[in-house]
Amino acid sequence: MAYIGQTPSSTVLSTFSETFSGDGSTLQFTLARSVGRASDLEVFIGNTQQMPTAAYSASGTALLFVSAPGAGSNNITVIYRAGAIQTVNVNTASFLSGSVGAPTVNATTATNTGIYWPSSTDLGLAANGSLRLRLNSSAASSSTTTGAAVVSGGLGVSGNAYIGGNTNITSGTAANSISTGALVVSGGVGVSGAVYVGDDLSVAGDFTVNGTFTTTASDSLSITDPFVFLASTNAGDSLDQGFVGKYVDGGSTTRYHGLFRDITDSKYKLFTNLTNQPTTVVDTANASFALANLDINDLLSNQVSTDFIAYSTATAGIKSTANILPNANATFNLGSSALRWNYVYGVATSAQYADLAENYLADAEYEPGTVMVFGGKREITASDSDMDTRVAGVVSTNPAHLMNGDLLGPCVTALALTGRVPTKVYGPVRKGDLMVCTSDGHARSELEPPVGSVIGKALQNFDGDVGVIEVVVGRV
Repeated sequence: MAYIGQTPSSTVLSTFSETFSGDGSTLQFTLARSVGRASDLEVFIGNTQQMPTAAYSASGTALLFVSAPGAGSNNITVIYRAGAIQTVNVNTASFLSGSVGAPTVNATTATNTGIYWPSSTDLGLAANGSLRLRLNSSAASSSTTTGAAVVSGGLGVSGNAYIGGNTNITSGTAANSISTGALVVSGGVGVSGAVYVGDDLSVAGDFTVNGTFTTTASDSLSITDPFVFLASTNAGDSLDQGFVGKYVDGGSTTRYHGLFRDITDSKYKLFTNLTNQPTTVVDTANASFALANLDINDLLSNQVSTDFIAYSTATAGIKSTANILPNANATFNLGSSALRWNYVYGVATSAQYADLAENYLADAEYEPGTVMVFGGKREITASDSDMDTRVAGVVSTNPAHLMNGDLLGPCVTALALTGRVPTKVYGPVRKGDLMVCTSDGHARSELEPPVGSVIGKALQNFDGDVGVIEVVVGRV
């Protein structure tokens, strides 16, 4: 007889018969051996053989007659047609190495392709003389050579793989792209638990975090993208947006500071000292909330107004340790006609222009350089007589300082009271001459002017008939 592998060390194969005694009523009898079907038996009642299936059925150890056999002692004979293998004893010593190049079942070596037993408790699979799979009695795995199943070489899985325990990858292959490294995944990766990365993390695509609060425990954060978008799901305007940091003060109290846009007034605020950790908004109503100081070098702004200071306190304001400069020369104003500064304190001021002027109401519009006297329908009018002691000054071209700036009414005129001012004159004039008013809003030189009629002193020589020269107004 042929066998798979070596010949079994112990076998028993034999036929068998047995008898039963009928009682005229019993239909079922118990066989000594198990059978698969009625035709596995030859059954006789007395000397008459019974037809399988028609007269009886058999399955397992049950023999069932259609009609109860008559009474008699051992009048029922059962002969088993099929023999049974009763004992097969196989051990590792029963299998020796097969021929080279042919699959074998081996005992203790893996010289070819086949199954072998490295020990009495392990099972191995070899391919072409190399161990590829080893099934161990110990299920615990602490390295690449331990565990219930140890695979030597690569492992390809075309379907799903479920791992109930931990997965450790010991390869030290560096990753410098999405197709290199100890672990390369072509599709997506879904992780329901926490992920800890002990080295650099490079993301070639978008990086989306859906958690409610993200903590980055790193010394620094470098981002190549030119913009960082905050509150991307803020459909309306219900979230303060900005950056917040934490510190512990000298009294061991945790406090928060940062820069944010306040949804209550749409202003950006630099704050400190807050004891409540901001979540969706910064608690500006909390007693610990305070605006922080800002030290800067240059401050460039399209408009500096009172809105620049969000809160007015005794110490609020802009403090600078350097110059505050515009980014273009002679282009921007400090304050405006609608928004003025209150008091300006300083040591000295410097201006491009030369005269000190004050606004008055004139009876008409006059050109710069016109000599004015007190009178007319309003406050001042052009001089129309020689050496008039009502002389007031000269219409300023560009005043260095203008007083009475809020004066309202028709024909508001900036009148130079002192300083060097372009002035309409009749010649000739010598530098240093005393200048008095004359007709048509002009001035002329005079050697002996009456008291109160002098406008100032000429600063230029003039030999023409009519012209404009600089006169130092207010100098007598």
